[in-house]
Amino acid sequence: MRIASRVFYGLAALAAIAGCVFYIYVSSLACAFGSLNGRCRIKAPWELGSEDMQFMVLYPLSIVLALAFIGWLFGRDAG
Repeated sequence: MRIASRVFYGLAALAAIAGCVFYIYVSSLACAFGSLNGRCRIKAPWELGSEDMQFMVLYPLSIVLALAFIGWLFGRDAG
C-alpha cells in the first residue's frame, strides 16, 4: 500500500471523527439555546430537517467518502 493511500485514509478517519464531534457540538448548542424547560436530547440524524441533514450529515459524509475514494485510487496497483 502506498504512503499516499495511507495518508488519505488517515485524513478520512480524522474527517469522520471531526464530523461526529461537530454534530454533537452543534446539536448541544441548539439544545442549550432552544430549550425552554432545560430538558433536551440530541436528535438522531434521520430525525433532522432537510437543511440540517444536509449541513450536519451529508457534507461531512461526502468529505469522508471523497477522501476514502482518493485513498483507494492511490492504493491500487498500477500494473
